[in-house]
Amino acid sequence: MKHLLLALVCAASTSGQERVELNAISRVEVKDGAVEIQGSKKPSYTTFTQPSPPRLVIDIFEATVQGVPAEQPVGRAGIVGVRTATFGSATSSVARVLIGLEKAIDYDVVPEGNRLIVRPLVRGARPPVAKADPGKTTPPVELAQARVEGETQARLEAESRAKEQEKARLEADRARAEAEARSQKDTEARLRAEADAKARGESEARLRAEAESRAKAEQESRARAEAESRARAAAEAKAQAEARAKQDAEAKAQAEAKAKLEAEARAQAEAKAKLDAEARAQAEAKAKLEAEARAQVEAKAKLEAEARAQAEAKAKLEAEARAQAEAKAKLEAEARAQAEVRAKLEAEARAQEEAKGRAASDARAAAEAKARAEAQAKASAEERARLRAEAEVQARAESEAKAKQEAKSLAAQAERERAEKERLAAEKLELERKLASAKQEAEATKRASASGQEKARQEAEGRSAQERARLEKERAERERLEQEKAELEVALARAKAKRQADEAAASAGKREVAMARPEPQTAPTAGVQLTYVGFKQDRGVGRVVVRTSAPAAYALGEDRDRNVVLTLSRAELALPGGERLLDTSFFDTAVARIVPGTRGADAQVVVQLKQPVPYRVAQQGTELTLEFARP
Repeated sequence: MKHLLLALVCAASTSGQERVELNAISRVEVKDGAVEIQGSKKPSYTTFTQPSPPRLVIDIFEATVQGVPAEQPVGRAGIVGVRTATFGSATSSVARVLIGLEKAIDYDVVPEGNRLIVRPLVRGARPPVAKADPGKTTPPVELAQARVEGETQARLEAESRAKEQEKARLEADRARAEAEARSQKDTEARLRAEADAKARGESEARLRAEAESRAKAEQESRARAEAESRARAAAEAKAQAEARAKQDAEAKAQAEAKAKLEAEARAQAEAKAKLDAEARAQAEAKAKLEAEARAQVEAKAKLEAEARAQAEAKAKLEAEARAQAEAKAKLEAEARAQAEVRAKLEAEARAQEEAKGRAASDARAAAEAKARAEAQAKASAEERARLRAEAEVQARAESEAKAKQEAKSLAAQAERERAEKERLAAEKLELERKLASAKQEAEATKRASASGQEKARQEAEGRSAQERARLEKERAERERLEQEKAELEVALARAKAKRQADEAAASAGKREVAMARPEPQTAPTAGVQLTYVGFKQDRGVGRVVVRTSAPAAYALGEDRDRNVVLTLSRAELALPGGERLLDTSFFDTAVARIVPGTRGADAQVVVQLKQPVPYRVAQQGTELTLEFARP
């Protein structure tokens, strides 16, 4: 059946080749503001428009272009130029006429015999209509003109009907082709069903063989399990005997541990005195923190002065960074002092836990805590890198809109002031919490000296948990200080970027080229798609617009032919209709052609210029704009 269908299709194709006579397009010219297309027979055609850049496309079916220039610049009557081309096979050849327009306007296509006349229409304009004067006799010339117009209207209506008949014939041909395709699809489905049935039979046989193999393996596994069970019973009997001996040894060890606990009670009394000394040290630390709060209020005043004088911004931000570094150093010194206290408490806890065989579990807990701290530090570093990358992207966007950048800068400054106030309030609350915690620990130590052995152990474990929570809060405080430092670095980078943008704008006559390197990211930018490439003209300035499915890292440079190359890192082409080339040579700009493509794992947009001109690039979210100066 399949071979019969192929034979029928080939026979139909051969007969079609014998009877099709192509329409030879021999002349395409612009005359009196209209485009005339001359062929050797009555044309069968279709039209459509393309918006960017605006152009009208006329496809003439079963036709070929002969002796007509491929490109004809025009530059008048709203028409930029005319291009012609032929594509398709010998029997389904299509002649294409592309009319470049200065802007999107309405048009009228009128067939006249073997010609097509394309007239652009101005919005609101209507063709003039002659009005009859009842007081005058119509001259013979006007009567003849009226007859010619009537004949022309009749001919147009006849051609319209012929066009509708041709459209019906094409739809019938398409329906026949779809029926043949459905028949072939049914045959292929039947063959696939037979192949699937055969594959299912083979799969069932393979499954039966595997089931028998598994049953045999299970029998062997049960035999091994019975042998292992007997061996385990013998080992358990031996272990029970060893456990009894171990219990006797532990009873002796507990007697020795009791004596040690009495000695530890005396040591805890000494620890109480040390805690009182630490409370006094923390009071001094509170005074230092209040002094730091006053220093930070002064830093706030400096930040307000920075808003009034941008030239002093960098120095004041560096002073604030140094003040925060000193605060961080003081906090680290406090953390070291508290770590020493924690080490002493942990030494006491280990002494009690060693009496009961818990040294191994403490080591595992410490290892897990260290792993969590390292994971949190790594996550914090990645978050800072991401925030720094986002800040750099934002800085580039702000350089394109200076007024918008200044407003954002003032808003960011107000946010920093608010965050600073919240941080000071949080530090004050944290200091009060630390003093209360120290007081509670001193009271707990006093109660522990009067309580029994079990109560002392439970309170020691509670203090250990409180100490771990306190360490977690201190770690969070250090991370917050590091984040504030990163924000200061971002603010410095923004000020530097703005200064560089102002210097670049002031250097007249120099070529503006914005170079961008792919930025460091926490994850590759795989999955980004190049979805749109377009062109705009504004008084001789050419703009190439590129859109992606997500913000993409990019680089801008030139190749050996002095073409401008925009590279999108790890992106793929996803242009609608598979469009690969934009010809902009008809426009009065420096841009001649725009060629999207790929190079390795990257997507590229190559801009060919008529002559070298200054250019620059800007990125706003998922849209990149390349702007080329007037030639």
